[in-house]
Amino acid sequence: MVILIAATLLPALPTGLVNSWKSVARDIAAPGQRITQQAFQTAIQTAASLGNTTSFVNSTSMPSTASFDGIPLANNDSDVATLRQQLSDEQEARRRLTAAWIGKTPALEIPAAPNEGIVLASHQSEFPWDQSPSRLEPQSSERLVIPELVSAALMGGEHAARWKRGHFLSKGGLHGIEESAWVIKSPQPLVDLGADHGVSPADLVLAGSAIVGKIERVGQWTSTFLPLTHPSFRCRATIVRPEAAGNATRQPMILAQAILAGQGDGTCQLEKIPDTVGLRTGDEVYSADTDGALAHPLFLGTITSATLPTENRHWVAVVTPVFTTPGSTGDDTTDNLQLDLPPRLAVLRLRMNPARATVPSGTGNPPLGPTP
Repeated sequence: MVILIAATLLPALPTGLVNSWKSVARDIAAPGQRITQQAFQTAIQTAASLGNTTSFVNSTSMPSTASFDGIPLANNDSDVATLRQQLSDEQEARRRLTAAWIGKTPALEIPAAPNEGIVLASHQSEFPWDQSPSRLEPQSSERLVIPELVSAALMGGEHAARWKRGHFLSKGGLHGIEESAWVIKSPQPLVDLGADHGVSPADLVLAGSAIVGKIERVGQWTSTFLPLTHPSFRCRATIVRPEAAGNATRQPMILAQAILAGQGDGTCQLEKIPDTVGLRTGDEVYSADTDGALAHPLFLGTITSATLPTENRHWVAVVTPVFTTPGSTGDDTTDNLQLDLPPRLAVLRLRMNPARATVPSGTGNPPLGPTP
């Protein structure tokens, strides 16, 4: 209505007043006009872009399953599984490189053939204490105990249940030998190695270069193992910051050593880490070998939570393993354990070095003291 009245009275007004009002009207309408022009130009550019995208999609003959403006999606679950496997392989390779750097030795290799042993290290490397010829230098020597990997298979679900019910053995055992009652009654997961392959309690169970548990009970043909997250699982651990930021060499940084203990809820916890150590999520945890049997550490997990309570001078650090294995408190059974483990595992056993197991005839330890 106001606009209509202004349009009616405009011809009757003086020319100077009309010109001044026109200037004011142009100034008021200028911002909106510019916004309208910019919106119009943006709409034109968007339409042109969509036209180019459509022509590109048509020219490349994208499949009908593509979406999101021509971005192809995974067509089936096999593509997703392949990508996950590639990511897992890359993470495994990086962990092996980190472990090799910590131990300054080649990475761990697991035999491909089932139940085939492979020796990891059988001698101690030479270490010259002093380059001066006047000083004694230790010579390379064969180690008394050497680690060895044996490929194993996880017996889970109905397979383990049938074994424990004796479906694979005739009554009275096989050739008069029965499986251990401790193994049959244990609620812990099973592997298909036992005393027949030289497995012993406390031998580590591995998946790749990661520790998933340790042998608990050994039977004639099978053994049970405590998962890494079991409340009874404990081991020494080394905390490492992979490719530490701010480090010019971009090499991993060893932060501290601690005790790793299973929590029974799919995670572990690091104990007795003082507040002087700077922890953060993403730091990795490796085994700390104290007896020198292993040439390099094995992967335990990644720190997923690190808090420092005000009333405590030690960190509360939660570690999540690569494979989450629910801990057993004695109430669960192998039938209902949902293990997130690969079917192919390995047992790290220790055995006598065959090079030192036999003493040539006519030789022996020299007598102590003066000879008569």
